[in-house]
Order: sequence, then C-alpha cells, then structure tokens
Amino acid sequence: MNTLKLDVLYQAEARLNMGLWSYVGGLVAWFWVLGSGLWVLDCGLWDSGVGEW
Repeated sequence: MNTLKLDVLYQAEARLNMGLWSYVGGLVAWFWVLGSGLWVLDCGLWDSGVGEW
C-alpha cells in the first residue's frame, strides 16, 4: 500500500515538474522572441535615423 502511494506521489510530482518546466520554458521563449523583436526594431529605427535624438 505504501509503495503504491509513493508511486502515485512520484508520478504527480514528475507531472507537476514537467508542467512547470514547460511553462517556464514557454515564458523564456516568449521573452526571448519579444526581446529580439524589440532589438531588431530598435536597430532598424536607429539605422534609418528615426531612433537618433
């Protein structure tokens, strides 16, 4: 009985960890895409002279 309970706990923890890591990974990827997109936009504006003050 105890081993079954532990097995279920381990499975639940593994599933939770996987969900957490995929969430964190998605968040990081989103920020990376957003950051690089802003960087490209900023460089493009800078090259065209719009970004210069």
